[in-house]
Amino acid sequence: PVHRPSPLPRGGAMEMAPSFETVIFVDVDGVLNVGVKDGKQGPLMVNETNCRHAEHNAAEVASRSGDHAERGAFEKVLSVMAKKDSPESNDNTFAELVCKGQEHIAVPLLRRLAEIIIGARQQGPTQVVLASNWRRPKYAPRVRCLEQELSKLLDERFVFDARTRQLEENSAADRLRCIGDFLVSRCAAAAGAAGGRLMRAVVLDDLFITPLDGWLCGEVAGSPRRVRSELDMEAYLKSRVPAAASVAVKVIHPYSEWNTESGLRVQVASGLTQQHVRQALTFLATMIVRAPASLELQSRSPRKEEGEQPASEFAEEPAKQVDLPEPATKVDLPRAVPEVCDNKVSAAQPRRVEIEEAPSVGKPWDIVAGETFTSLVEFRFKGCLWAAVPWLWMHM
Repeated sequence: PVHRPSPLPRGGAMEMAPSFETVIFVDVDGVLNVGVKDGKQGPLMVNETNCRHAEHNAAEVASRSGDHAERGAFEKVLSVMAKKDSPESNDNTFAELVCKGQEHIAVPLLRRLAEIIIGARQQGPTQVVLASNWRRPKYAPRVRCLEQELSKLLDERFVFDARTRQLEENSAADRLRCIGDFLVSRCAAAAGAAGGRLMRAVVLDDLFITPLDGWLCGEVAGSPRRVRSELDMEAYLKSRVPAAASVAVKVIHPYSEWNTESGLRVQVASGLTQQHVRQALTFLATMIVRAPASLELQSRSPRKEEGEQPASEFAEEPAKQVDLPEPATKVDLPRAVPEVCDNKVSAAQPRRVEIEEAPSVGKPWDIVAGETFTSLVEFRFKGCLWAAVPWLWMHM
């Protein structure tokens, strides 16, 4: 069964507005299955057929003097099967993510995608966009099977809401530009809606089993932009949308690499790990868009700078100023947490805090009742005593 994230509490700080939209870009190969890069050849699918072939023929191929390419392919597949699917895994290996028979989807990975979709839908309108090569017309039968399997996991009919454009993609930069094109068109459509929409984008893509080693994509201030991290890809995608749009982006790049004992480099599109699912759900649950002009993603902060105005309908209203009495004692307290404002962390400095010493009292109604009651008893006793004096004088 698919784990369904708990819905966010209504009325809390993390409640999302109805005008919030989430777009999930889904690649298939390398995200919903595990693939191994094999030089200039096509990636090797880690399925039961390929794994059995590698196990049965590896020893025979190793004994030959030639066939270096085939020997390397077998070694890579066997290395992947023995490798843990993520550093935090205790016993789970990629062997548990093998596609059955000659199928192209690993069921555990599909469950993880379903979990992300459910988490997004719990918070508002969600579009699931097919950004994979599977969007090509020749793969339509595969896509129908994928949609049917997702429908079973989601307990409702599922079809992809959209597809990225049918452009030729020969590199990771091409795929990223194609996703950026979709965001631009989506923001243009959202701008025409009443009040506009705030948008979050989650990108699940291995980018053709490409490492983030400084390849070029777009420009920054007239200079080529180099991609060395997921943050670089997020910055590129946010730079593509209009400055007036409110877009937050999270890129998840399922890629791993290592060297075998013989020194062979193994590059793997590792599929969605549990860590990737947590990253996506955390992004969806705790991050909101606050400032459309800055295109920055910030978590909601209880502290505000004096005079700051909310930048969007999600921002908190500034706290009302309260006049306090003149303090009686001044105490120096160190700031344990650095101050966060506009995504910049200032140095932690001691801050003078003024505290007024007040007497310790009990419940107000106990004090008032007791004092009032005591005063009334004393007053009535004295009045009765003076009224009795004339009577005693007359009867003496």
